[in-house]
Amino acid sequence: MAFTNADVVALERALVRGELSVTFSDRTTMFKATGEIIKALQYIKAQLATRPTQSLGVATKGFDE
Repeated sequence: MAFTNADVVALERALVRGELSVTFSDRTTMFKATGEIIKALQYIKAQLATRPTQSLGVATKGFDE
């Protein structure tokens, strides 16, 4: 499963509100304790930090000459 920044926001929001139920897109997850939310948040942040980034190169030489 690919995690997104929206997943991080949803977990952080639940943590601040003291909720144990978190909805991600089309599914809801029920945690047993806030410690589980914290662990999930750490895991997702680590996954997002190690995700390779993409870059786009643009070249224009040769068309104006």
